[in-house]
Amino acid sequence: MTPGLLLTLDVGNTGLHAVYWGEAGTEPLEWRRGHDGHADWPDEWAAAAPAQIRAVGVSPAAEALWARRAEGAWGIEPMWLGASLPCPIEVAEGVEGVGMDRLAAAAGAWQAHRGPVLVVDAGTALTVDLVDAEGVFQGGAILPGLQMANRSLAAGADALERTDLAAEPPVWPARTTGEAMRTGVLTQAVAAVQEFHDRARFLAGSDPGLWLTGGDADLVLPHLGGEVHSDPLLVHRGLLAAEV
Repeated sequence: MTPGLLLTLDVGNTGLHAVYWGEAGTEPLEWRRGHDGHADWPDEWAAAAPAQIRAVGVSPAAEALWARRAEGAWGIEPMWLGASLPCPIEVAEGVEGVGMDRLAAAAGAWQAHRGPVLVVDAGTALTVDLVDAEGVFQGGAILPGLQMANRSLAAGADALERTDLAAEPPVWPARTTGEAMRTGVLTQAVAAVQEFHDRARFLAGSDPGLWLTGGDADLVLPHLGGEVHSDPLLVHRGLLAAEV
């Protein structure tokens, strides 16, 4: 579908990422809000009701919250991916129970790359998924996201405290506990992506494209070698690709 007065919603575990698509040729407008934040939409959006709202979510309670807020603002019920909005990508036989957010990101990357592609979403969880040369979603892996790993270390050991993952690049050998945690968390994520990219090369018989999205993508991107494409709107572009 060609964007035009269309709103796409990515309802994650910790917050909303909304994108308002205006007339063709205009830049999309992004807005982020935690689920516990106020319900007011941006003023410029409220003045121009979208013709359609497309959405994907991973939390039923949060989905219901933002559906109410959208209907209250514009009187429009969102079309949810996997329900009233069809899945925009073919899924390989035997692949089951995949989150719709993963499929949306995969569809967005495939639309951009048009070839075998490894799709990395660095959000609450770190997902690494493979789409083959025919555009079929093959499955992937789910790991703790960077912030989740950071919190888990701090919660599981009295001597450890959460560290600022963006403070400095990882160093090894690390000299302080904070440095050691930052290096461990970031290196674990980067190594996982590199390992799965190597496996994808073997399965695809070629070098798949590598596409990165998600709230923590900027933490991972500088440490990946080779050609890497970063697009914070992959999930939203997958929503646009759904045929209605």
